[in-house]
Amino acid sequence: MLGVTALYTLLAEFVFAYSATDYVNIIYPSSGLGLAAVLMGGKRYALCVYFGALLINVIGKNPFWLTVTLPIGSALEALFGAWLLTRNHKQFINIHSLGDYLRLTFFAGAIGCGAAAIPGVTILLISGAITADTYFLNLAHWWMGDALGIMMITPLILVWRRMPVEWFTPKKLLEVALVFGSTFLVGQIVFLGWFQEAVGLFAEGSLMFLFITLTAVRLGTHGTMAVLSIIAVQGLVGAISGVGFFANDIAETHMINYWLYIVTLSLVGMALASYIGERKQAEVALQEREQRLRTIIETEPECIKVISAQGKLLEINAAGLAMFEANSLAEVQQHRHLNFILPEYRASFKALHQRVISGEIGKLEFEITGLKGTRRWLEIHAAPLPDADGKISMLIGVTRDITKRKCAEEEIKQLAFYDPLTALPNRRLLLERLKHSIQVGLRDGKQMALMALDLDRFKAVNDSFGHGAGDELLQQVAGRLTTRLREVDMVARLGGDEFIVLLDDITHPEDPARVAEAIIAALSKLFKLSQGKEVQVGVSIGISLFPQHGDNPEILMNQADTALYKAKEKGRGDFAYFSEDSTIAVHKCIELEGRLRKAISQEELRVFYQPQVDIASGRIIGAEALIRWQDEIEGLITPDGFIAIAEESGLIMTIGEWVLHETCKQGRKWMDAGLPSLILAVNVSPMQLLRGDINAVAARIFNETGFPAKQLELELTENGLMETQDKAVAILNDLSAQGIRLAIDDFGTGYSSLAYLKHFPVNMLKIDRSFIDGIPLLNDDMEITATIIAMGHMLGFKVLAEGVETPEQLAFLKEKGCDFYQGYIKSVPVSAEAFAVLLRNQQHIENDATLVQQTGSSCFSRRMG
Repeated sequence: MLGVTALYTLLAEFVFAYSATDYVNIIYPSSGLGLAAVLMGGKRYALCVYFGALLINVIGKNPFWLTVTLPIGSALEALFGAWLLTRNHKQFINIHSLGDYLRLTFFAGAIGCGAAAIPGVTILLISGAITADTYFLNLAHWWMGDALGIMMITPLILVWRRMPVEWFTPKKLLEVALVFGSTFLVGQIVFLGWFQEAVGLFAEGSLMFLFITLTAVRLGTHGTMAVLSIIAVQGLVGAISGVGFFANDIAETHMINYWLYIVTLSLVGMALASYIGERKQAEVALQEREQRLRTIIETEPECIKVISAQGKLLEINAAGLAMFEANSLAEVQQHRHLNFILPEYRASFKALHQRVISGEIGKLEFEITGLKGTRRWLEIHAAPLPDADGKISMLIGVTRDITKRKCAEEEIKQLAFYDPLTALPNRRLLLERLKHSIQVGLRDGKQMALMALDLDRFKAVNDSFGHGAGDELLQQVAGRLTTRLREVDMVARLGGDEFIVLLDDITHPEDPARVAEAIIAALSKLFKLSQGKEVQVGVSIGISLFPQHGDNPEILMNQADTALYKAKEKGRGDFAYFSEDSTIAVHKCIELEGRLRKAISQEELRVFYQPQVDIASGRIIGAEALIRWQDEIEGLITPDGFIAIAEESGLIMTIGEWVLHETCKQGRKWMDAGLPSLILAVNVSPMQLLRGDINAVAARIFNETGFPAKQLELELTENGLMETQDKAVAILNDLSAQGIRLAIDDFGTGYSSLAYLKHFPVNMLKIDRSFIDGIPLLNDDMEITATIIAMGHMLGFKVLAEGVETPEQLAFLKEKGCDFYQGYIKSVPVSAEAFAVLLRNQQHIENDATLVQQTGSSCFSRRMG
């Protein structure tokens, strides 16, 4: 503290000789020292200021009471200035920025100096040391002197309290020496008159602004304060010596020009130096942050990547390159980012990208394939990256490899929902799937079946060969079961040798029976176990149906178990439905299907023909081919007894092709026998139309039989045609292009759109027999029939009525302009031989009529002769 007091006194004494009056100095560096001491050392250093100022007054031999009171203002000035600077901050001992220097200049320099100037000058006025007319001049000089000291000395001390260690390198020391040396040299020229004759007269003072600017840019606040000190001392010495730039300033302005010059130079230099220093600190801090961030990113074990708004990968760290199995960013950028992502996740990834680019934060789990083919599960957390204008042009994604977690989850799921021995779903997963299927069934009106399976003689395998062999057998059973089911079905293991099969979305109650038979056949085959062991087991199956036998999982499973016991009671190796009636009905269907297959192979199918007659002439112009089954048990079976089974089992494809081939072959025989040309009509199932290539089949049959395509007519039911209308038009156009005629059968019973019907290449409408039956008793049937005839003619179709049995029906049809008919009034469906007789009889009658006509004409001619 003594040192501060002494230094305060020495600085004041150094400039005391150049005061504007005997008491007020326009240059007072001690004020800056006092403020710096209080800022750095605390309030107690205000005593140093007081005693330093006291000593100055003692040395100046001022009156006692002035000597005692004037220093109080100096001490208050230091305290007040320090309070102004630290009232919103904990401390003010460094100048880090332009804001710090401007705060020092304004609060301590401009405002704080009034704490000493106003009371000090007022005391001088009261004491008579100054007159009233010099009061404001002395007040201004006091304020100016203290302000200059604060602007010069306080920042000099605060800045130089920390040495610029970065200067102590050879290169930097040389630069410092050059700057300081050149500044000193030019200062001597400007302020002390060196080389005055050579330099001449010009505004030499402006030169120092170049040096203060250079110093601010190159050496920062340390160099700036040092250079300012050099310039201030040189200017002051020059003024004292009466030479240089301020040679006349003491006499003419009492150093006001000097004060203005130094204040301006200080403001410019320190403002520029602190601003540049602040920018450099910001740049260094930014570089350090970037380096820290880069280090963090590069050493981060998770993938960090930056993606543009267009989806291009811009940046990625080492962990990310490892995930993509790449060595560099450029190697990754050679591929589209989406190409690494498995196709099933690309849409979700693109949606996430759009959400984040729009400003949201998103998360997604997905799978990728690396450049070397390794698949990984990743989890990305993505956030938008706005630019300086706030526009989102990029996003950042932090991606973790969650493959291990996914594998663990899959293991947990496997343990929770799958049987560890067979890898089949367990009871828990089965119940969840069953509940879902029931909900879908209730909502959409779909049927399903539950099949309970129990292996026969499994215990004997365990007892004979051990549990290891039993486990191996169960695994093979699971494999055979899985291969017999559709993808939509499920097979589960409940435990032991019990299995459950869930058949979703079945069409007919007998569908599960077909599956059951296939399973029974598959599991009845020999199983080859390890070490050459061979075993043979069987299976019994119980079936429950939804919704017939229940509408909740527990009931359906109980009903399937009950049916399983029934199957075992029947002697094992069989199946049974929960309902006895269902079992009987299904067995009957299965038996019928088996017999039908046998009938096809043993050629028990027959084609019968029913004449189609021209109403106007009464002539047979065609025939409809109708299939019959000559069964050895039931005799002749009509289509009503087996066509439904044929369609359900898929046999309709074989049967339909056979009927078409037989009909064309028979037509060719009749032509070769000299019988009249006929149009032969064959019914076509919708399944034949869509599942088979009917065009190729017809072309092949024409080639094999030689029957003309123009004499074949394919009949399709109205409902079947409308169900397949989207595909049917193209198929029918191809058939028509071959020359084949097309007819709509059972017309009037379906829901065909007349607007769509006109697009079909149809030749004939066949009125369903249900309308003909009501003629002439039911007016509605008569009106509908008349309407169909009229409508068909308007659309350019010929019209044929089916099931005509009475003269009244025939007369009505003739009256309404119907073109053709078929029915019992003419003939029941007959064999090919019987139909040939009908054709020959018609041929004989026509020949006799022609002969009579010719004979009559001859007699008439003779009479005329």
